[in-house]
Amino acid sequence: GLIKRYTLWALETACAQRAAWDAAGYNLSMSVNLSMYNLRDTQLVEHIRGLQKKWGPPAGRLILEVTESAVMGDILHVSGIMDDLASIGVEFSIDDFGTGYSSLSHLKRLPVNELKIDRSFVMNMLDDPRDKSIVKAAIDLAHNLDLHVVAEGIEQQGMQDSLTDMGCDFGQGYHIARP
Repeated sequence: GLIKRYTLWALETACAQRAAWDAAGYNLSMSVNLSMYNLRDTQLVEHIRGLQKKWGPPAGRLILEVTESAVMGDILHVSGIMDDLASIGVEFSIDDFGTGYSSLSHLKRLPVNELKIDRSFVMNMLDDPRDKSIVKAAIDLAHNLDLHVVAEGIEQQGMQDSLTDMGCDFGQGYHIARP
């Protein structure tokens, strides 16, 4: 029962850090993970509006990461909250893409800006042609929907090179930097 409180703390901390980076001349984005419980919180939009007043509007630099399963659990309610947040400049990333039960019809109508390909596909793509095909298809799908793509779990240079060749926009993993 603490996830809402921890998420509110994480949002506050992220917005404060982003404001500090702004003051130092860095124009960086900040991503914060949300759980399905946060997406059902009727006060979430008002809380983020309050953070905007305190720390400045996100202007596309606050990215909320949600999993496929969190979004699909209550699509009508969640899409309303996501639309309200998108209207005030919040962006969304679908985290762990490919592991849930997403519907492409929902994906095209939600205010999503980014897909994060789950590491379970990226980790084996150099040895498993099927994983490589899934990664390539996800990148192509996202780009055809005008979305950015982040590959999770990049552990070696060969993975990064292959993803670059496929047109992947961003990557994360131990090869790039430890958390």
